[in-house]
Amino acid sequence: IIIAFSNKSVQLYNTAVRDELFPGSKSIEKGDLFLVVRNNYTYSLLNGEFGKIIDIRSDSEKRNVTLRDKDGKVINKNLYFRDVVIEVTDENDVSVQIECKIIENILDSKHPQLSSNKQRALYVLFKNDNPGLKPGTPLFKKAIEADPYFNALHIKYGYCITCHKAQGGEWDRVIIDFKTGNNPYNVSYFRWCYTAITRCKKHLYALNPPQYRPLGGAQFVETNKLMEKDSMIVINDEIDDEKYKGFEFHND
Repeated sequence: IIIAFSNKSVQLYNTAVRDELFPGSKSIEKGDLFLVVRNNYTYSLLNGEFGKIIDIRSDSEKRNVTLRDKDGKVINKNLYFRDVVIEVTDENDVSVQIECKIIENILDSKHPQLSSNKQRALYVLFKNDNPGLKPGTPLFKKAIEADPYFNALHIKYGYCITCHKAQGGEWDRVIIDFKTGNNPYNVSYFRWCYTAITRCKKHLYALNPPQYRPLGGAQFVETNKLMEKDSMIVINDEIDDEKYKGFEFHND
């Protein structure tokens, strides 16, 4: 597994890995590894679980939804779905295969989740497909819980993940990119490093490791930019002659 600091870096690494595994492919492929990014109770899969694509059962299906944003402006959102067979590990550590529908909008996204407007679009899509059902009724609730589009699996490619997503997991081989756009000289960064490093059980590979040397945090200032100050000696009223013998005092 690869662990990176930001969602943008995760996207770049996932794209780079897939370019090697599936040259020229812009869509999900048989054999792809994925990460569940939203709890799905229809398939009993939780946010953070990993899986593998076993088979692709359909082409990408585009559904266009019209809705209004928070300012009342009419907007159009495209949702993309695909039927697949996935393999995951259940609570008994047994591999199981599930035929399901996935939503493809966030596979290549730099964002960790589906946008709020696209999540609303899923709800509007269900209502458009079921115009005879009234929201809040038992029939509406039962239908939406069984709807394959509304309950499509939210996944991202699983070759590289953030440290947040890696928490709780352990791998034999871990590649960590320590690069961060923020100041690394702080407690939170060292905690991030500790969490990332402890995800590894056997072999750790470090990219852009932090470099700390003596005077690493020092700032050097040109001497000609320093403010000159007059030397000053503070003397008590009572002077011990023996203690200060040899000093000459003048009143200017």
